[in-house]
Amino acid sequence: MADTKKHIRVFLASPGDLQDERRVAKEIADQVNKIFSDFEGYHVDLIGWEDTLPQYGRAQAVINQDVETSDLFVGMLWERWGTPPSKDGKFTSGFQEEYELAIGNRRAKGRPEMCIFLKDIDPKLLRDQGPDTKKFSNLDRH
Repeated sequence: MADTKKHIRVFLASPGDLQDERRVAKEIADQVNKIFSDFEGYHVDLIGWEDTLPQYGRAQAVINQDVETSDLFVGMLWERWGTPPSKDGKFTSGFQEEYELAIGNRRAKGRPEMCIFLKDIDPKLLRDQGPDTKKFSNLDRH
């Protein structure tokens, strides 16, 4: 029998300090698919950088292919901004590159839908922001 479900591609972007949250997001997507997929006719394909198969070329460029094909971009941030995807690039983290690509596509093509979640940050860190936390305020929110 052919699969007539609509697949919704969700790209989950975050630095490495949110591994537990990434695992829970995958568990929730699996539960939603198990419970509602057949009944509702939708299947959530949750994709993250750890799901990207290694290929020839710059690793972030390969990950960006998944961002390009996503219907929804979910960004999560906590205390880290992430790791620069290249030594000579204009992006300070893989998260920033993924976010900028998604927001550029949103403006040009009307997709993906986007949302950003910020995990509670220790108030002490907010009073004396480190270099990673300061970068959060530079995200374009339009």
